[in-house]
Amino acid sequence: MSQAHFPDWAERVMNRIREMRGGKDYDASIATRIRGTGVWADLMRERFYKAADRLGFRFNRFELDTSRFRAPPRRPRATADTPGSLF
Repeated sequence: MSQAHFPDWAERVMNRIREMRGGKDYDASIATRIRGTGVWADLMRERFYKAADRLGFRFNRFELDTSRFRAPPRRPRATADTPGSLF
């Protein structure tokens, strides 16, 4: 698609993005970049979940049990004379 065939599309898309990001073209906040806010973001989210449900994708299929996870054992800190040490 080209600017000649659809001259107003680029501006329409940028307007939607600004509406989802509080008037900004770009928001460095990770929460805003991933989720967006406002009416258009809610509409897109709703459409996504409806399509996923229709296709049989299920979210939160099971509850995760983190009680069996353990932190790995700590290794001794490397020193300057330790082989493989960079510092």
